[in-house]
Amino acid sequence: MRWLLSDVEISFEILDGEEEQVDGEEVAEVSPNQEAQEIEQDLSDEDAMFIPLTWANKLPREYYKASDPEWKAFRELAKDKDKIKNISGKSHLKIFKWTAD
Repeated sequence: MRWLLSDVEISFEILDGEEEQVDGEEVAEVSPNQEAQEIEQDLSDEDAMFIPLTWANKLPREYYKASDPEWKAFRELAKDKDKIKNISGKSHLKIFKWTAD
């Protein structure tokens, strides 16, 4: 098992900044902007490796009810072809910008 973990590097960082206590434990405050930057930085790691811990299990399907507001919004959107093209164009542009960086 050691050979599997020989290339794995474990690191952590202690964030500097204002700290507050919650239930006797110190918690560092992080602004939403800093948190978003950290998440983006974590996602951009080229050396990241995914190790599945178990086999995938098929989950039972859950269908939308006709009264569900999300389903109603989807049906309205499906009728508006111009809006679909607009959303698709914006998502392609965001993906293109993200991959170009």
